[in-house]
This record gives sequence, C-alpha cells and structure tokens, in this order.
Amino acid sequence: MSQATPKYAPESPENDFDYWLVRFNMEVSQDLILGTNVLELGCFAGFSTSLLLARSQKLTVVDLSQENIDLTRRKMADHSDRVTLICSAWEKFEPRETFSDAVMWRGLEHVVDPVPLLRRIGSWLSPGGRLHIVVPNAQSLHRRVGVAMGMMSDVHELNARDHEVGHQRVYDRALLTRHLADAGLRVHRWDGVYLKPLSNGQMQKWDESLIRAFFKVGRELPDYCAEIYICATKATD
Repeated sequence: MSQATPKYAPESPENDFDYWLVRFNMEVSQDLILGTNVLELGCFAGFSTSLLLARSQKLTVVDLSQENIDLTRRKMADHSDRVTLICSAWEKFEPRETFSDAVMWRGLEHVVDPVPLLRRIGSWLSPGGRLHIVVPNAQSLHRRVGVAMGMMSDVHELNARDHEVGHQRVYDRALLTRHLADAGLRVHRWDGVYLKPLSNGQMQKWDESLIRAFFKVGRELPDYCAEIYICATKATD
C-alpha cells in the first residue's frame, strides 16, 4: 500500500504531534501554491484538505483509504461545489484534467517505487504548474541525536515510528532531489520544516508558544529540520 494507514489522522494536537507539522507544512508552502486547480494526494482525514481549501479555487483529493475519504467528505460537506474526493491508489489515478498544483505532504516516503509515480504526477501538471512535496528528513536534529544515543545506527534507518506509519525510506535532500530529477522535475525552492529536538511523544504536551519557537528557529536551520519541503516544476518549464 502506498499511502499511510487509515488510523493516521492528526486532526487535533491532543491526538498526534503531527497536527503541528501539517499546519507548518501549510505555512512554509502557502506562498508558492498557485491555487487555481489543486490536487491533494493524501487527505489526513480532511485536516490538510481544510487548510488547502483556503488556498484553492478548486480542489481534487485522492486517497487510498475509503475511511479517510468518507471523513473528509463529511468535513467538506459545505464546500462540495469546490471539492472532489476520489478513493484510489495514486499509481492508478487517471485524471481528466491538469492541475496548477499537486500537493503531497508526507506521502512519498510511503511509496515503494517513487520515481515512476513522480513522473506520472508531473504529467498531470498544467504549464507552469507546481508539485509541493514534504518528506521526513534523515539529517534532522532528532535523528542525529538518536544516532548519538545509540538508538539508531544511521540517520537513514527506519525507526519504530517509521514502521508504525508505513515508511519505505527516510529521505535526505540529495535523494529527494535525485528522485525528482529522474522523474523530469526540478527544484524551484526548498525549505526545512520544524526544528525537532525530541520525539513526538516527548513534545506532545508542549505549550504552543514553545512549539512555534522551534518552528521559527528551524527556518534559520533548514538542513536540521524534521522535514524537507520542495516545490518542483517540470524540467522544461
């Protein structure tokens, strides 16, 4: 299965610290989202969809989980004229239109064979369209600390959290850039998302002001952030 399991739905900070990471994904990428006709690949049970809708004239959502699609449909009931929801594997999706933006926040690391999928996504973009990708960063501060403590042998090693949510690999910026290039895409801009000093569980009870302070400092130290954001375009654009 390419996408995360249906139980993964960080719609509130009480349920999962990833609630904050999804919000920060939006804050880092929002000025680069063109927003005319947006494709969201993976919907986090509607949480990320609600954030994207505020930046989109029209939004198409594709997710492998029928449960996630049903939850998102209920949350988007008042916006059914602007949101189309499709239950499908990304590799089997066949759009009838092109998109100004394709958004895959924290999904590519779940894909067994990412380059062919990236090539397909690139073919779905309108002229000048943009692909927005966020992936966990192997070189992040907290993974480096894990290696220093002997909890991991290498920053690219899949840890318990990675296995729990179905990760196939942990990207660094060089590997992600290479996969994009192999798919005929080039980096327009990249950034780091969130300087994460501890595990999700250890930060779960932090005050919002402290959480946002680490986000702000992370903008100055992108190579050490928990996640990598890349905005990519077709190499011919």
